[in-house]
Amino acid sequence: FIAQFINTGLLLIFVNAKWQKLTEYIDKTALAGRILQGDYMDLAPVWYQDVGRSMILTMGLSPIFRNATSLASFPYMKFKRWRAPKALTQKQLNESYQGPEFGLALRYGETLNAVFVTMLYSGGIPVLLPIAAVGFSFQYLTHKMELLKVSREP
Repeated sequence: FIAQFINTGLLLIFVNAKWQKLTEYIDKTALAGRILQGDYMDLAPVWYQDVGRSMILTMGLSPIFRNATSLASFPYMKFKRWRAPKALTQKQLNESYQGPEFGLALRYGETLNAVFVTMLYSGGIPVLLPIAAVGFSFQYLTHKMELLKVSREP
């Protein structure tokens, strides 16, 4: 969760910021020229217009791409179960009806990341709140379908 939050939420600020006092210290390190070389001295309205677009796009598309594997696993499991009568052994039959594990820790970290990034930027980008609500609803439905129809019992 922490690495995701740094990558999604904080790195955007550091890449697009231009803070002179910190730049003097960073110029002496290996990060020279990589961070704090942006165009914005502050989180002004122009920052939200330029950089906020990418944040809106990221937060809007990430639930779809994160849950794409969940959506793809449903027809795959249907196919596996359709093929089950052709199993030669009991082990093959059991494997055809047993789905993948439900990765609860990974999904919890992704949800926490979405909550934290939304709360961090929602003061300046209020449209993130309904985008996050739609994303959480989509995530809820796909996880419910996967947990009940595809995955093994946790």
